[in-house]
Amino acid sequence: MSPVCKIAILVDTGQLICYTHNMSLTKSGIENIRKSKLGSKNHNFIKGKTKFRTYNWLYKSYIEKELSLKSIANIVGVSTGCICKWMNNVGIERRKFCNRRGHLSSRWNGGRQGGNGKYVYIYKPSHPRANRRHIPEHTLVAEEILGRYLYGDEIIHHINGIKDDNRHKNLYIFSDDREHQRYHQKLRKNSTEPISESNLLMSK
Repeated sequence: MSPVCKIAILVDTGQLICYTHNMSLTKSGIENIRKSKLGSKNHNFIKGKTKFRTYNWLYKSYIEKELSLKSIANIVGVSTGCICKWMNNVGIERRKFCNRRGHLSSRWNGGRQGGNGKYVYIYKPSHPRANRRHIPEHTLVAEEILGRYLYGDEIIHHINGIKDDNRHKNLYIFSDDREHQRYHQKLRKNSTEPISESNLLMSK
């Protein structure tokens, strides 16, 4: 049977006293206890976090710098729940979920999604063809060359077949999806030559 170890934590002094039967705690064991839920009540453990619990510091980080709760928690070295509790204590309200979209989101990566052989999407909620606030990057590249928005039926084709290669010289515009599908059918039957040059400049 394993020996029983009783541990008393003196909250006022931060000292750990271990009563054991033929057993002693290692330094790492004591440190783990100090960092546990019980040990975190020790004043010596939390006194270094005092400056982060003030209204001014939390307001500057969360409201003015618009940092996410996760980012603040990583800076301080505590959980996001702990940050929420501190903010409630000093009277700082959390942002509503709808206000954390786009660059305010903790998962913001510049508004670029996809890649690695898949279509690339750019965060652009103001675009008239945006789907869930995103637009394909090849569409934006083509529109920049054309100097206009794509017409409703126009389709952008990747010449080399690589979906995330959105260089303008790799993009070809079809008038509609029917023409695009017809091209691929002929290509599979070897009844037409593969497209080798972009037509964006000629389609202006």
